[in-house]
Amino acid sequence: FPAYQIFSAVLTGFVFLNSRWRDFLELRSEAYQSFRCAQSAEFASSEAAHFVKRTCLDSAVS
Repeated sequence: FPAYQIFSAVLTGFVFLNSRWRDFLELRSEAYQSFRCAQSAEFASSEAAHFVKRTCLDSAVS
């Protein structure tokens, strides 16, 4: 093996791994973003339901 062939093989492998790693990280951050979004939506809806319940209770009491 000439040194340059080994070097190009290593470089190709590194670039391939690097792009795969970047794809993986992007996928992870996308999944995390959608998870956070779903969590906040769930929280907002539960807060709204709680608020409506409390308002109904208040109007029933008064």
